[in-house]
Amino acid sequence: MPQLDYGTFIPQIVWLLLTFVILYLIMSRVILPKIADVLEQRQDRIASDLEEAEKLRKEAQKVIEIYEKEIENAHISANQITEEGKKKISSDINSLNNDFELMIEKLTNEAESSIDDIKIKTKSEIKEITSELVQKLTKTIINKNLDQKTIKFKIEEQLGKQVN
Repeated sequence: MPQLDYGTFIPQIVWLLLTFVILYLIMSRVILPKIADVLEQRQDRIASDLEEAEKLRKEAQKVIEIYEKEIENAHISANQITEEGKKKISSDINSLNNDFELMIEKLTNEAESSIDDIKIKTKSEIKEITSELVQKLTKTIINKNLDQKTIKFKIEEQLGKQVN
């Protein structure tokens, strides 16, 4: 085997050193700077992406805060509208109740007035009929004519006793 021949050791070592030096120079001058550039670009890109992500996170946080404020304002506005509606409905109901009570009071007064008129008219008619009946009865039973004033006075007297 030629690798184990002592006479070829020195040229093999020279070629080995020469190959390693050339490979080292190629690696250090060409390949490693490209790898370093790629790694540096990658690191810059990651840092840039992280900065942009942080910026977007802050913007999203601001948007969320604005959104929450808008929702809170909407709730407050809705509550105000609801309260105004309740107050308006309450005032409308109170107004209608007052109108209804006034109408009921007016109708009650009219009915009471009408009932009082009917009572007065009925009492007058009852007195008239009673006086005529008493006059006819006294004429028929006693065969005596009583005057209308006396009969009316006696009827009033009897009605006054019954009321007390």
